[in-house]
Amino acid sequence: MKLFSNARKQIVKSSGFRKYLLYAFGEIILVVTGILIALSINDWSEDKKQEKNLDNILHIFRSDIVRDTTRANFIIKYYKKQDSVGRLALSDTISKTFYKKNGDLQSIIFTGIPLAITKNGYDLLKNYSYDVEIAQDSVVVYGLALYNEINASFIDLNTKIEKDVYENTLNMKENYNFAADMYMRRENQKARDYFKSEDFKNRLALNLQLKAQGAVSLLQGFNTASKILLEKMEKRLNN
Repeated sequence: MKLFSNARKQIVKSSGFRKYLLYAFGEIILVVTGILIALSINDWSEDKKQEKNLDNILHIFRSDIVRDTTRANFIIKYYKKQDSVGRLALSDTISKTFYKKNGDLQSIIFTGIPLAITKNGYDLLKNYSYDVEIAQDSVVVYGLALYNEINASFIDLNTKIEKDVYENTLNMKENYNFAADMYMRRENQKARDYFKSEDFKNRLALNLQLKAQGAVSLLQGFNTASKILLEKMEKRLNN
């Protein structure tokens, strides 16, 4: 600054006020240009930092999706097995041998696996998407929309399954006295008769409708949509 000040004094003395104005104007241009360059570098640095943070969140979200689809596949397999056993029971094929070989029949209407998503990456992404540019990113939009919808659907179906299981358990507790034999899988004629009754078949059909049809269909749809999301993430993260 002292150098510029001395230069200005020299110009005024030697060349007059007009040339000083031209010099001052040029000096202003240099200062403004320097400020603009500094701001541009700072914006670029912030953009790169934001992009890196988003990539880190997407990596976490991707791991969550892999974990959730693995869990979904397990539940699908479990409910499909229940469905195959349950359908045999509904078709009046319960023999003493069948009853012994398919002990899971006793637990179908009394059990359920909670449907849930892993929210680590989802919550991070949701909180990070306040930025307009990030909020419009196709991967972010698709990922948040999928997990918003599936989370609401899981909560709704969990409530219905929990209610059904509770009512079935309460019915057993209040009206029958062979629960201990069921739990220990001991031979009990009354229990075998119950599993052939219309009451059990009605409860079984409603339970399978919620789990083997409702939950399985929902989870299969989730897996299909998740596969598309993972492909979008791979392209985004590998660019």
